[in-house]
Amino acid sequence: MTPEQEIDALSLAAAFISWLFLNRRTVRGDHAVAFYASIIGILNAQSYWSQSVFSVWRIFFIYFSSLSLITVIYRLSPFHPLAKYPGPVLWRVSSIILSLYSFTGKRHLFIEEFHKKYGPIVRIGPNALTVNSITAIPILYSTKYHMEKSESYNKPGHIGGVSLFFKHSREESTKRKKIWYNAFSGSA
Repeated sequence: MTPEQEIDALSLAAAFISWLFLNRRTVRGDHAVAFYASIIGILNAQSYWSQSVFSVWRIFFIYFSSLSLITVIYRLSPFHPLAKYPGPVLWRVSSIILSLYSFTGKRHLFIEEFHKKYGPIVRIGPNALTVNSITAIPILYSTKYHMEKSESYNKPGHIGGVSLFFKHSREESTKRKKIWYNAFSGSA
């Protein structure tokens, strides 16, 4: 195997290992930059075989194109946990489109159209569903089926405190609910 082929294989392996690590984690911008910078740094350290700038760009290209391709294939595959839910194909691949429509303030209009086209549960992102069904309210909001909330609930609207609705864990939520329970009981 030539040195260039070794670099290519190492870049491809690093992309796959990165995907395995990042697949089930929420990637925040600051963490992603540090993670990707360290991977590229490690790969560039291996480029002593070829000291050209072309080698660095080759590593960069192979790593990120492989990582992107692996991610897209997985998000569209039947192995993805949300694969059974219908939705626009491009929205399954990336959250960028959802973010753009959210930024314009017209997200709700597109989601309403998607519900008309695809039904009560629609996949609107790689790891996001929108539910438009009255029968889903007990499942989504009851304490019986508690799910951890995503990091987007940390500081909604960048306010200083966190309301009961935005508590992450069941323990935090239960602790806060006990304080308010008597105020909302039937005897209050």
